[in-house]
Amino acid sequence: MFSELVRRRKEVEPSVGEGFEKAGKGVSDAIGSMGTHLKGVGEKFGKAPRKMESFVDERVSAALERMGVASRADIESLSEKVDELGDKIEELRSEPGTPKRHSKAGG
Repeated sequence: MFSELVRRRKEVEPSVGEGFEKAGKGVSDAIGSMGTHLKGVGEKFGKAPRKMESFVDERVSAALERMGVASRADIESLSEKVDELGDKIEELRSEPGTPKRHSKAGG
């Protein structure tokens, strides 16, 4: 069963990666062109570009969220949880009388 999951992941992973890569490039291009446009507007209108830039940032963030792209805060939160779980595992392994488990290589 595990081997089947690994095989399916290898089949699906490239197409998912390509989709995110294309979406990311599109968002990056849009942000770049908006930044250029806002810079020109800024020279004319002073503080208005900062408000516009904030508006664009909010819209891009909302679009990324709808696409299911994790935010920096989401990733940091998950990283903290993984660290906590790793610490707990090490704590449990170091308790006296706890049998050592060996993982099987290859699946």
